[in-house]
Amino acid sequence: MRFLPTLLVGAMVAGISGLALWRAKTLAERTVGVMSLPVERLAADWDAQKVPQGRRVVTFLLSDARAAADPFMVAPEPRGGLVETAGGWVNRNLIGAPPVVQTPTELGRAFDSTTLVRWTHDGYSAFSEDAMSRELEKAIVKAHDAGAEINIVAQGEDAAPALMALKRLEGVERGGVKVGANKVMLLGMNAPRLKRIPSVSAYDFSRPGNVLELANIWVPREEMARTMRMQVFGEKRKGGEFALDQVWPGLAEGSDSIERSLRLLRQMVESPDSLERAISRQEQALLDAEATRKAAEERKYAIVWVPIPGGSFMMGDEEWNNSKPAHRVKVKSFEMSKTEVTNRQYRKCVEAGACTPAHGSDGTCQVYDGSDWKQGDLPASFQGDDQPVVCVDWSQAKAFARWAGGRLPSEAEWEYAARGAGKGRKYPWGNEAPSCRHAVMDDGGMGCGRNSTWPGCSKTAGNTEQGLCDMAGNVWEWTQDWFHDSYNGAPADGSAWEFPAGSRRVARGGSWSNVDAGNIRAARRSNDDPGNRSDNLGLHVAR
Repeated sequence: MRFLPTLLVGAMVAGISGLALWRAKTLAERTVGVMSLPVERLAADWDAQKVPQGRRVVTFLLSDARAAADPFMVAPEPRGGLVETAGGWVNRNLIGAPPVVQTPTELGRAFDSTTLVRWTHDGYSAFSEDAMSRELEKAIVKAHDAGAEINIVAQGEDAAPALMALKRLEGVERGGVKVGANKVMLLGMNAPRLKRIPSVSAYDFSRPGNVLELANIWVPREEMARTMRMQVFGEKRKGGEFALDQVWPGLAEGSDSIERSLRLLRQMVESPDSLERAISRQEQALLDAEATRKAAEERKYAIVWVPIPGGSFMMGDEEWNNSKPAHRVKVKSFEMSKTEVTNRQYRKCVEAGACTPAHGSDGTCQVYDGSDWKQGDLPASFQGDDQPVVCVDWSQAKAFARWAGGRLPSEAEWEYAARGAGKGRKYPWGNEAPSCRHAVMDDGGMGCGRNSTWPGCSKTAGNTEQGLCDMAGNVWEWTQDWFHDSYNGAPADGSAWEFPAGSRRVARGGSWSNVDAGNIRAARRSNDDPGNRSDNLGLHVAR
């Protein structure tokens, strides 16, 4: 009788061992051919159609039908109690279920190819990770023997059997060629989570030696926004993590973000380019786009220079004392800015440290309040990017011109350009009486009813023949010359009248506040203290 307990224990051990062996055999049988048989059929088709080995590609797709619709989301860690754990063990090791589930997953729907070998399953209740990895291992070997390039896409915890199969094949050669994979994509399973899975924790999560490139793509569960993360292990990239929508902007936006992400994934897997090259090319495209954007932005600041051919003309006018006497002046060819200097352009000079800020917000600008000129701040209606800069004194205007690679025009150059390169016109456009069709002036209200300046070149009917804008109206413009009461003794070579010096500088062109049409005549002169800054005084530049 003393042998009875031993016999009972032995019987129990034998029974459990037999049950385990039966279960192992059952699980193994359920995996037989799930992936390897489709590869055999592909190989036969390739041979029958005489497809060259360089064009043979097979993609293995492992997808868990229990996973959420988002294949990139990292699943929560299981937190079952004793009963749930025991039930899972029984289901996994004793009961089992059909190994293949026909219901397609989001991942499965994204791939549709004649060279796709998929295994959509309901988890490891029907087979073990080891059994799945060995079936994949056989399929990889068969694809290798058929001369195919091998890609693998694994969703969630299917990363474990995929990596197990590849790890076992490290160092294996068939036909003198190392057995492995070209691209491996692991979805919804980040590296820390993978390392906690017992089957893969025996080695560090990285690119196995027989895999050219391995990418891990996931969305952390703790992030409310879909910020997809990616790691790439390859020849150059060693697993550095980055946000995918930094490289593919907008990928995570919109209700179809998962579909777009899966299309991107498929392109990356099926493209002949390597992952590293595809990412680098996209990064370069972003750099090029940013450079293009910056160049376009810079063009907004750039001075457009208009050539003015040299010649001689009669400068001055006998109608105003300070414009007498009319006299002939010879002007050399030069260039002039197409527009009056804009707020945007002047701000760029300030940012470069070459100009001091315009005085529009320090309370020192002469501002017209509707009835009188008073010191104050410039209204917002003057501050549009493309409106002419105002509230700059003569020294500020000169500093900008120097920074822009030019200078302030001489008074002779200014008038010569305003007359259409010395053609004797009263106005830049000709002799037709001025109106708001030609210039920003006081016609039906100051500033053509706006009580302010307009963006440059708003009145193209008033342009000169060469294309200069706003040489009449909008703002008066500083020139290089000292003001003298008449032209007696003025230079005849088109240079600025610097000697003898005076106390005021010449301004030309009239402004938005001028009701007198004579003020916007090409020959009309004005003058200001060099330190004056007002809301109707700006500049053109020359070179």
